[in-house]
Amino acid sequence: MENFDVIGVNYDCSRRADIRIVGKFAELLQIEMTDRCLEVGSGTGNYTLSLSEMGYKMTGVDPSSTMANVAIKKDTNRQVTWVKGCAECLPFHDNVFSGVFCMHVVHHFDKRLVAFKEIFRVMNKGRFVIFTNSHEQINNYWLKHYFPKVIQKTINRTPDTSVIKSLLQSAGFKVIKVEKYHIPDDLEDGFLGSNKVNPHRYIDHCFRTGISAFWDMSDREIASGVKRLEEDVSTGKVHEIIKNYENNLGEYLFVVCEKKLL
Repeated sequence: MENFDVIGVNYDCSRRADIRIVGKFAELLQIEMTDRCLEVGSGTGNYTLSLSEMGYKMTGVDPSSTMANVAIKKDTNRQVTWVKGCAECLPFHDNVFSGVFCMHVVHHFDKRLVAFKEIFRVMNKGRFVIFTNSHEQINNYWLKHYFPKVIQKTINRTPDTSVIKSLLQSAGFKVIKVEKYHIPDDLEDGFLGSNKVNPHRYIDHCFRTGISAFWDMSDREIASGVKRLEEDVSTGKVHEIIKNYENNLGEYLFVVCEKKLL
């Protein structure tokens, strides 16, 4: 697993909550303001804080002290409960939360079935919502033209949609739906498939720092891709490349499941 205590120092260089994704989480979770909601893998707290600012009773849990400390500093009103812990051994009692979500972190879980069972355990009812991407979506990112090994690494470590659904069902959840998500051109967050209208951003080392797919790749692989991208940005060819990858798959998706009251 990546060293998030090192990565967390500069993580917010390009990462921030996009209000439309925040709103989508609120819509899909269907929680009341009085319900307790948990983000597993809350990182530097961007999405947890945004939902808290909307009035929801939020808790964030993350294994990185560095990332959690960044989140705490941003939580100036002390509205969120921040806890250090990993998805596979959540530090909460049974039946505590009425909603749980994961913002693009399931691929970082060491033992996904264990993690999903833990999430099921700490929920008393309600929905568990996962923001992730499918292998088909990843394989159709335009970045594949410049960083093929980055894309292959992402596919290798990301559980495909059918695997996620199967694991969720094994953990006790009822899968309600899988909804594809098309990234808007003016997205605020800077994750892997977020900036097809601003391809020059991937040239910037600081921007890539917030994207886990780039973290442990060889300097040679990254330098080669950056050089070719720089050349195509300068000539405008990059927009032709991006157009060749256009499709109707969506770049990401939401997996929505539910724990029923017994």
